[in-house]
Amino acid sequence: MELEEERPDTPGSDPEGWMDSFLPGFNALTACESDEEDEDAAREARFKHRPKPRGWVPTFEDMVDRKQDSFQFEIEAKDSQIGVVEVEVGHRTCNGDAATASSVWDSAIVLTRYLEGKGRPYIRGKTILELGAGTGLVGLVAAALGARAVVLSDLDEAIPGIQRNIERQHGMEKTRSLVQTCKLAWGRSNTEAYIKSYPESFDTILVADCLLPGATNLFPLLAETLDVLLAPNSKGDIIFAYEERMDCSEFWEMLTKLGFQVSVIKPMDLHTKYQADQIHVLRIFRQPST
Repeated sequence: MELEEERPDTPGSDPEGWMDSFLPGFNALTACESDEEDEDAAREARFKHRPKPRGWVPTFEDMVDRKQDSFQFEIEAKDSQIGVVEVEVGHRTCNGDAATASSVWDSAIVLTRYLEGKGRPYIRGKTILELGAGTGLVGLVAAALGARAVVLSDLDEAIPGIQRNIERQHGMEKTRSLVQTCKLAWGRSNTEAYIKSYPESFDTILVADCLLPGATNLFPLLAETLDVLLAPNSKGDIIFAYEERMDCSEFWEMLTKLGFQVSVIKPMDLHTKYQADQIHVLRIFRQPST
């Protein structure tokens, strides 16, 4: 995968040593070598990292045992339209996708804290699309921090929850009309159909924690969606955050074949508290032809 050279106007580029800091998943996971190892051991080997609670977001126990049904994200930026973005959370066993969409994940916190700080140029005055928005937290924070327009996209079953979260933001009444929801299932044909209905291109695409164990079948669909949204010679950016729970090299190889370049957001450019070795924040972009 080709990386951009260091440029003073590009926050977080890291052309040196990116393989070690950005994609440890490119190193093959230790495989079960013995035929005698049972199925549970083989399953365990697929996971490179099992996240432990960091205290940033509600846990399963918080939502199920303690009945916590909302999460408040306190915005630190002094020029934000509101001080707190509140979203509903919960564990829904009736549908796996809805259960994932009703939680807030640690990589979303790392991404939003970055956008508050050195990542602000990617959202201020920009048209934003969040993919796999879930609760919509990341996109709602982007709206509060001065995005010109925000579209929060996810599967159909997640949209009602996102809409409720838009409506519960007190103090953002003037900008609610700038925040929209969109049903968008990943894949080339679905994305091509969507962009025909949206009148303008997006300046920045936000993605948080969309690479999940047991869902590698979605890798090509997400890659196709990014390929359509950020066409060759596009000047837009994808700011992509994920927690490395398993080997994701297949996904990054797909993006390489599609002509994308990747820049690592260095830890020094992230929030001093809200970062972790297993959580990576990346800038994905096209290199304009000369």
